[in-house]
Amino acid sequence: MDELPSVFDLLWDVKTMEQVERISRFEGDCSAASPEDLVELFLQEGMAVPDCLSGFSSTPKTELKKSQERIKELEDSLAAAKREAENLAMFLWKKYYKEDSPRFELCDSVAGVISQIDNMATGLVKRPTAQSLAAIQREAIEKCIDSLYGQYVDIGGIYQNPTLEAIKEYAEQLTDNT
Repeated sequence: MDELPSVFDLLWDVKTMEQVERISRFEGDCSAASPEDLVELFLQEGMAVPDCLSGFSSTPKTELKKSQERIKELEDSLAAAKREAENLAMFLWKKYYKEDSPRFELCDSVAGVISQIDNMATGLVKRPTAQSLAAIQREAIEKCIDSLYGQYVDIGGIYQNPTLEAIKEYAEQLTDNT
């Protein structure tokens, strides 16, 4: 006779697997437990459900409890994700945007906070405009010109710097195009 854990006895006055088998055949006059009750108890105890109970399912109460536990896990996970997203958003705002946007408020939802983070991160990476690129080019050209002054070559009795002249022409073209 296979003895069951004491919880079976405490809850349903079921002590052995023989009693479980009798209950599964609806022969049990030893307990008020239904086969579904026993399936639920086996699952709660982390035990394998015996073959004699395999045709029975756990009660809606067990399914509801499992669903509620899963919902709680998901809610906890979502709350943790929201806290992390809020911390990141506040860090970005304090470090980069506090002076320009002193009245910043976090969105209520995780998706909203992530959108705020996305917007702030996008604002940190500024793509150069055509004007800013032209300014960068002009600055580089001016540095080249400055470094070439005083370096002249005698070309047919006239001292010139062909590189310097070519760079000056290019700089004038840039200025005309912007």
